[in-house]
Amino acid sequence: MGARVALEAVGAGLMAMGGVLAVPAAIFKTRALWRRSSRWSAILGLLSCVAAAAVQWQGLGRPPVREVSESLLLLAPGLALGYLLIEGLSKSREGGLPILLAAAGMALVTATTLAGYGPLYPDPLPPELASPWLAAYAVVTLLAYGLLGAGSVQAVAFLVVERFSPARGERAGRGAFWAVCLGFPLLVWSLLIAAVIAADSRGSLWSWGARETWTLVYTLVLTAYLCLRYVGHWPERRATWLLALSLGLWAVAFLQACRLSGG
Repeated sequence: MGARVALEAVGAGLMAMGGVLAVPAAIFKTRALWRRSSRWSAILGLLSCVAAAAVQWQGLGRPPVREVSESLLLLAPGLALGYLLIEGLSKSREGGLPILLAAAGMALVTATTLAGYGPLYPDPLPPELASPWLAAYAVVTLLAYGLLGAGSVQAVAFLVVERFSPARGERAGRGAFWAVCLGFPLLVWSLLIAAVIAADSRGSLWSWGARETWTLVYTLVLTAYLCLRYVGHWPERRATWLLALSLGLWAVAFLQACRLSGG
């Protein structure tokens, strides 16, 4: 238990530090030290959370996605990875503070929630959910929500920054678009994997439960954003408003996605 909680706490601290350092990295363009420090803090924090999730996974003998608090441990590095991809592809650091602080908060919630669990003992899933596809579903779904969540927060950063600095706003908007382009195919794959699990457990590929409905609604909103932004040539600010407003829908869809494993 001690090693797991320590890894989670260290990961949260490093990602929070990366978020704080992203502020001067965005302001002082000529200070490469700020940029490298922010980037490496986020990378090390991400790896620490992944290691904690691996320890949790091995101890439980199943993917750590049965409860929302467990899922947050996998979502935190997904958010951090989303920011790193945004920063690498668009050179935009404006969203670093909120994205990495959110990731750090999720890791801390998991650390404090699971600290009282004591030693980990095998905790198998119910037979109807013990599918060999569940591991793939856990990784793909939480990676998708991490990238898409980072994109939505980056969209909010664009709406704020663009008013003061059009050049920085352009980079921020491009970063949000890239995050959706990377996360959207993973979200579609998570739907397909969930359908396979559903076919094994209840004999049907689809049912209009809360999880399926909210995930489908969120997928359609993202499809509308991509079509309006890239095909319909909407102005970037108008299209990004749609992505920013979908942040609440992202949270609801994520909470419902955890219900696949009983959370």
